[in-house]
Amino acid sequence: MKREEINDWLQLLGLLAVAASLGFVAYELKQSREIAMADIYQQRTAMGFELVTEPTNNQAYVRGWEKLKNGKKPTAYELSLIDADFFRWLTHWENLHFQYQIGLLSQEQWDASLSGLRDLVKEQQFLNLWNDHNQDGWRASYKELINQLIREGNND
Repeated sequence: MKREEINDWLQLLGLLAVAASLGFVAYELKQSREIAMADIYQQRTAMGFELVTEPTNNQAYVRGWEKLKNGKKPTAYELSLIDADFFRWLTHWENLHFQYQIGLLSQEQWDASLSGLRDLVKEQQFLNLWNDHNQDGWRASYKELINQLIREGNND
């Protein structure tokens, strides 16, 4: 073999080695992303569970909700607990909305989350809170989403 042919073969082998290395790096990045996504999903699940269970351990919160659902007026303290819970949920959904916008939440996951947000914005006490407080504390796209869901809920 001529020296040029050997050089060509060595360059081809070098190219194949580089391509294989890049393929391996791509595979490693894919696996790392999947692990990170699973971790984020687990954290969201834990946070959602905490959001649901924490307030129900407070008897004043539970009494306040019972009063609201039965058409009675909760005390100011009970209402403050309910309002604080609405803010916690709003913050949770704002986080989900942001994750959805940057691609960390699939369409399927966002649609499932959105159904809970639709239910929340139909609550009269939530509407009172939303309309009584400055909405500038939320990202514009999230604030618009909430207002859109409120309009849709009014049309139901």
